[in-house]
Amino acid sequence: MTSQNNKLLLTAEEVIKELWGVEKTETTRRRLRRFIDKHKIAVVRLSDGEHGKIWIPRKEIDKFRSSSVDNSNRN
Repeated sequence: MTSQNNKLLLTAEEVIKELWGVEKTETTRRRLRRFIDKHKIAVVRLSDGEHGKIWIPRKEIDKFRSSSVDNSNRN
C-alpha cells in the first residue's frame, strides 16, 4: 500500500486532511471548492463528463503550501 505522502494524485478528502488537518465536512468541502474555482489549486478529472471525480496533484498542494507561507511572511 502506498503511503499518502508518496501519492501523486490525492482525493478531496486527503487534501482537506493535509491542508487543514481535519476530516471532510461540508464547510471544508466548500472551502476546497472555492480554491479550485478560483484556480488556486488545479485538479485532474480522470473520468468523462462534467461531474466526474476530481484528483488533486500533490505538486498543487506543495505549491499552495509554499504560496501560503510566502503570503504569511509578507505581513
